[in-house]
Amino acid sequence: MKQSIRELKKEHRKEKENIVEDFSTQINELEEKVSEKTREVELMQSELKVVKEFRRKRGQMQKELDDVSFKMNLVNMASKIFYSIWQANSLI
Repeated sequence: MKQSIRELKKEHRKEKENIVEDFSTQINELEEKVSEKTREVELMQSELKVVKEFRRKRGQMQKELDDVSFKMNLVNMASKIFYSIWQANSLI
C-alpha cells in the first residue's frame, strides 16, 4: 500500500513537472510572439512618423518648387524681351 502511494506520488510529481514544463514552453513561445509583434508595431509607428513628416514637408517643398518655377519663367520672359530689344537695336 505504501509502495503504491509512493508510486502515485512519484507519478503525480512527474506529471506536474511535465505540465509545468509544457506551460513554461508555451509561455516562452507566446512571449517571443509578443516581442515580435511589438517590434513590428514599433516599425510601423516609425514608418508612420516618416510618412507624417513627409506630408508635413510636402506642402513647403511644393511651394518652393512653385517659386523656383515662377522665377524661371520670369527669367525666361526677361531674356526673350532683352533678346528682342537686342535684335531690334542690331537692325538699326
